[in-house]
Amino acid sequence: MKQQKNILGVDVGISGALAFYDDEELIIFDIIVFERNKTSRPDCHRIAKIIRNLKPDHAFIEQVNAFKMGATGAYNFGWSSGAPEAILATLDIPFSYVTPPPSMEESYAVP
Repeated sequence: MKQQKNILGVDVGISGALAFYDDEELIIFDIIVFERNKTSRPDCHRIAKIIRNLKPDHAFIEQVNAFKMGATGAYNFGWSSGAPEAILATLDIPFSYVTPPPSMEESYAVP
C-alpha cells in the first residue's frame, strides 16, 4: 500500500505562493505580506499558521539568486526568500531546494 505524502511547494518572494498537494487536492495561497517602512515583507506569522494547518511531510523551496539589483533590492529579496526556510525550520518540516526551469522567454529565445 502506497503511503500518502503531503507536499508543499514554495515559490519565494513577495509575489510568490505556497502550493500544497496531498494526492487528492491542490491548494494554492499567495504569499501574505505586510508593509514595513514602505517595503513589503512576508507575514511570517500568518504564513506559519497556514503551513502548520496544512501539515506537509516535506517542502520544496525554489532556489533563487539575487542579481541585477541594487543593495536595497538585494537585501529585501534576501529577506523575503529566507523567510520560508526559517518558517519551515521552526515548524520542524524537512525541506529541499529545487532549481526552477528556465523562463518561457529564455526557453524560446531566438539567437
